[in-house]
Amino acid sequence: MAEGVHRVSPKKNGLCGGNIYLVYIAETGLYWSKSDSHSLINATSNNDVCLRDHFNYRRLPMDNVMMRHVFAKGILSVFIAVLLIGVSVAITPYTTVHADNTFNVDSTADTVDANAGNGSCADGSGDCTLRAAIMEANALSGHDTINLPSGTYTLAIGGAGEDAAATGDLDIFRDLTIVGAGQATTIIDGSQLDRVFHIHPGALVTISGVTVTNGLAEVHDFLDEEGGKGGGIYNAGILSLSNSTVSGNSAGPGDYYHPSPSGRPGGRGGGIYNTVALILLNSTISGNQTGYGGPGRNGGSGGDGGGIYSTSGVLTLTNSTVSGNQTGYGGSGDDNWNSGDGGRGGGIYSASGMVTLTNSTVSANSTGSGGSGNDSDGEDGSGGGIYNAAGMVKFKSTIISGNTAAGTGPDCSGSLTSYGCNLIQDTTDCTIGGDPTSNITGVDPLLGVLQDNGGPTETHALQSGSPAIDAVIDCDCTTVDGEAVTEDQRGESRPMDGDGNDTFYCDIGAYEAPGPTPLSPYEQGYQEGLEACEKEVVAVGGTVEPSELSELRATEQLYNSDSSDSHIYFALGVGLAAVLALAGGFIAIRRRRAH
Repeated sequence: MAEGVHRVSPKKNGLCGGNIYLVYIAETGLYWSKSDSHSLINATSNNDVCLRDHFNYRRLPMDNVMMRHVFAKGILSVFIAVLLIGVSVAITPYTTVHADNTFNVDSTADTVDANAGNGSCADGSGDCTLRAAIMEANALSGHDTINLPSGTYTLAIGGAGEDAAATGDLDIFRDLTIVGAGQATTIIDGSQLDRVFHIHPGALVTISGVTVTNGLAEVHDFLDEEGGKGGGIYNAGILSLSNSTVSGNSAGPGDYYHPSPSGRPGGRGGGIYNTVALILLNSTISGNQTGYGGPGRNGGSGGDGGGIYSTSGVLTLTNSTVSGNQTGYGGSGDDNWNSGDGGRGGGIYSASGMVTLTNSTVSANSTGSGGSGNDSDGEDGSGGGIYNAAGMVKFKSTIISGNTAAGTGPDCSGSLTSYGCNLIQDTTDCTIGGDPTSNITGVDPLLGVLQDNGGPTETHALQSGSPAIDAVIDCDCTTVDGEAVTEDQRGESRPMDGDGNDTFYCDIGAYEAPGPTPLSPYEQGYQEGLEACEKEVVAVGGTVEPSELSELRATEQLYNSDSSDSHIYFALGVGLAAVLALAGGFIAIRRRRAH
């Protein structure tokens, strides 16, 4: 079975039946799944599951259309029989399943749908709001689309902890596509009432062209006073996020003493908390933070995963940036007790499962310090860029640099598997396995600040002289899975001749340097005319006097200052300058011979 997202049901006594689960089949052969009850299927061969429905998520072109192949009952039975004898069958005849309903949001207000399930997105005033559209989609079957125009959509209905999208965060239960007008203009603001999105188990969701910001996941269940998870997005389904930004969100702080005598841990996943499958393309996760540990007899630890916390699921980043995120500090402890540790994984924390990065940049993230106490201070947070606890982190053509840790491992901590052509500035406290081909370590990639460098999302540009420019020489421009990477995060073509040496190789990281600006035909003509004049004069034994060169410089200034018909003046100027230079050369020769 191919790597990707599938719907399967388990086998019992060789027969298919029971609940249908969403699974992500990783190349390791394991089937990562979360059912409604959050149980995990670990199948070691194709014979352990029955294919019920196949979703093509391997590439995820982010075109807002789900690709699905639905088997007729008889064909499904034949395919299951093939699986029973252990023969692998390739699935190719996909058909497109279009959205059943399309809702066009026409109001930035935060109001509920007046009659969810009637097929019409309308609040009490007849307006279609984002919340009303999501409530309507949740009440209907099929795959729906929400078109979200430019505007700031601020959540204003309090009531965190509710799971029907009527209050607090925007709960999504059904297959849904949300299409924004661009992350710079379509902004979804949580106003710190709650996190922004909660993707529930079983949902297949695509979001593009939006900014998710100002979410806050606080404590809502007093049986567990750990800070809330996923300040911007809590994903328990399958989410693809493209051309979007998740920025300025926070997981909640740990509680103090309730009911435990010890402080509770800070919330995890400042930007995103992922439990199943999260695919990021051309997106930026920036400026998010996790909660601090609560104080108590023993202080609570700061939350892990400032940008992203990924549990036993799958996290894939392609042409994406994780920057400026941070983890919380540990809570202080009482006399003769211990303080909490600082949060780990300033950019990304991988608890288990699989994380894959291709042509991505992880930079300027940081971890919190341990709490102070009268008996023992907590450990400072490790892994400023990436912290891998027990999962598998694969990376190719990726920059991990300029991160800081209050503890060890400024750029990374734990085991990482290289697929070649990476740049890791500081490998202290991390073990790099796999293919070391053309990896660059111990050097500064010379990144610019996170800013608008063109394209849909902010990026770190590669400055002139960066060792990451044109550095993907011994590795092809492909993902870890071998698929071609033809653009950078901004949508600019890869590869480019970034160092101007007439060879074209991809750059490491999310940004592809454009290379020197080529001369225009007129600028090229000027340069060639100047060189020809000097050669002719020298060839006949003369010299080019400063006064003669000034004629050429004046012509150049005329060309640069006059945009209207400047090319005509320029061409005439070059010809005149050439005549003057040659004449000056002959005059100089005659003067010398006369003496």
